[in-house]
Amino acid sequence: MRIPSGIASLAFQRKDTASGNDQNFSGPGPTPNRKEQLVMLIMELVRFGAPVVSFILIVVMLASQNSKKESFLPVVAIDASTMDMFSGLYSVLGDSFTSEESDNTMSTSAILLMTNLTTILMGSVPDHTTSSFKSTCFHTTNHYRYSGSTSNADDAQLILPYGINQGNYNFTNVTIECQETRLFDYRNILYDNGFYYMLSFSDKDPVSDDDYESYQHDIDQKSDMINRVPAMLMFVCISQIFVVLITYYHRQKSARNEDAVIVKVIGHGMAALTMVIFLVDAVATISMTRIFLLIKKMAYNDFQTFGVTVSLGIAWFVLLWIVLFCCLVCMFGWVGPVWCAPLEDAVDEDEVDNLLTTRGRSDTVSSLTSNPFLTTFDSPSRRSSISAPTHNIPKLVVSEASYDQEFTMSQRPTSDDATSPPIRTRHIL
Repeated sequence: MRIPSGIASLAFQRKDTASGNDQNFSGPGPTPNRKEQLVMLIMELVRFGAPVVSFILIVVMLASQNSKKESFLPVVAIDASTMDMFSGLYSVLGDSFTSEESDNTMSTSAILLMTNLTTILMGSVPDHTTSSFKSTCFHTTNHYRYSGSTSNADDAQLILPYGINQGNYNFTNVTIECQETRLFDYRNILYDNGFYYMLSFSDKDPVSDDDYESYQHDIDQKSDMINRVPAMLMFVCISQIFVVLITYYHRQKSARNEDAVIVKVIGHGMAALTMVIFLVDAVATISMTRIFLLIKKMAYNDFQTFGVTVSLGIAWFVLLWIVLFCCLVCMFGWVGPVWCAPLEDAVDEDEVDNLLTTRGRSDTVSSLTSNPFLTTFDSPSRRSSISAPTHNIPKLVVSEASYDQEFTMSQRPTSDDATSPPIRTRHIL
């Protein structure tokens, strides 16, 4: 049950009979204590800091996706530096003979011969491949050797993998070549850069295997979803700019009058906006992480026997999840105070009853000690006998009518006191 705010304001107004001064406790509320000031400071840091941090991180992530040179934050990486053709061919051919139940056998020397031939043909394949949304870059390590003096480098010859340790002087040269490719299509990336000999032994050769069509269909579906991620991140980035600007405007308006209608409207609007931003970023982050893990599993099943690995760009994904965390914190900074802890204009009836009871007891004791009819009992013993047992005084039940009568007999509140606003709690909106 709520009581009118006018009656609630009277509960904080009493007459000091000893000094004759009125003590009015009504007003906008007490000054925030140290704990409330700390909460207000944390709230401002959350509302301003989280959008700024997420904006900076998204700008860095999008700027790293360059189509002309290698990205410093790659999304996916393919490592073929530890490729083992002998182990891969031995495993693939062994599984092939077992599945076909063939009596034909292949000796270890034959497999070794095939391995050497395949290795020679794949001598110039990239060791590392990094891929982003716009480009794929290939790191190729070439081994050279030359004989004679150290200055006779013009006679250097390219060393094939089986002859790296030959010659007197050896050196390596790493070349990086970038081209625009579609993200996640790791089989076509490898096939177009010299890995087709290895892919010819795998289960899903893009030329001869019918299962490649199923693989391509899966990649197309995943790529269509992933291609929306940059647009979602751009939406979050632009929205965070508006969040910071509107938060600053809301702070200025709230400092002047926190009960203004525009302050409350902005608060509810910001709560809804930050929730939409969080949901959009959550869809982008979770879907991209899930698809990457699925593709990583597909690549592992294809190339695990050859030692070729497909890994995620750890730095890029860490920043992606940090942005999601910042969006979550910013949403809580608005949704919590605005929707979960709204401002209460009215005062609870129990709180007012306690205040009225306390005031009633104080006024009763004052009237007993100042009553002119009790002057005959002015002796110290009599006075002590009257003023001492104040705890036996019955509880005074105060209503609005009794207040009106009491102020008529003693002193009515002034117009300023009567219209004083109810006490309010400090609230961060």
